[in-house]
Formats: sequence, structure tokens, C-alpha cells
Amino acid sequence: MNGLEQRSPHWMVRMNHRVRTLVFLAVLIQLCTHLWQQSPGTTFWLLAMLQFVLYPHLVYWLGTRTQNPSRAELWALRLDALLLGLWIACLGFPLWIAFPVAIGTAISSAVYLGAAGALQSVLGLLIAAVVVAATHGLRFQPHTDLLTSSLGMLALALYLLLVAQSAHKRGQQLRTARENLRRDRKSVV
Repeated sequence: MNGLEQRSPHWMVRMNHRVRTLVFLAVLIQLCTHLWQQSPGTTFWLLAMLQFVLYPHLVYWLGTRTQNPSRAELWALRLDALLLGLWIACLGFPLWIAFPVAIGTAISSAVYLGAAGALQSVLGLLIAAVVVAATHGLRFQPHTDLLTSSLGMLALALYLLLVAQSAHKRGQQLRTARENLRRDRKSVV
């Protein structure tokens, strides 16, 4: 099978697609409430749709067609940090957008790579902030209104619950596999 043929998606690609799709949609709604009054223009809305609606499906599609889906997904998590870092910096670091997004990217990477993964995400976010500062200047506008802040809290809660549910499911699958292995060993003896 070559790398371009479709195969059954790796569990990591499937899990992250679900989380990325739902949470990115929640972040998009939050961005809409934050920027609606400012009328940021067509380019902004097009980029937001590409990032928060199309991108999760593109990452999934690529992850289902690569020879090493887990490696591709780890690279996608790094790309998430960079891209989301660009959004955070361009928006001026609004706290209830920046915090849930930053902690979510760090947790997503830490799930697979431990502290090194969290550090990679933080570095990705920082690199993005430096790029924005170098090209457009750095601005700090931390305030969000009550609706946007509440949606940030909701997005973070959704993310944490999805990750917990996925971890629980993987734990159950591991227990079942171990029980089956033990049962198979006993039946051979």
C-alpha cells in the first residue's frame, strides 16, 4: 500500500480530529463574538474559516494517507501551536482566548510527548508571537467581554472533557487488550 491510499485511521488521528474539529469550532464562535463589532473584513473571516473549519479536516485527511500517521499527527500538533499562536498574537493576546488555546495546545502535545511536548507547544506559540511582533508590531489587548470570556471557559471545559473521555476510552481498550492477552496465555498453557 503506498502512502496516498486511504487506510483505517490511526487512533491518534481519529481522536485528535474529533477534538480539533469540535474545539476549533468553539474557538471560531468565540472569535466571532470577540470581533463582531470590529468588522475585521473579508480576509479575516476567510482565514478564520480556513483555520478553524477546513484545517482540522485537512490534517485528518493527511493523517489517513501517510505512512506514519502518529508522526504526522505529532507534527500537526506543532503546527497547531504555531498557527494558533499567530491568531493569539494578531488579536493582541486577549486573555480568555489566549489562555484556553495556549493551555489546550500544551496539553495536547503533553499527552503524547510529556513535558517535552508541552515545551514544544509553548515554543511554537512564542515563535508565532515573535513573528507577528517582527512583522506587525506587538500589541496587548487582554480584555474580552463577558460573552467572549464565557465562551473561552466553555471551550476550555469542552476541550478538557474531550481529552478526558478519549483517555478513558484508550485506558479501557488497553485493559481489554491486557485481559484478552492474559486469557489467551492461560488457554495455551
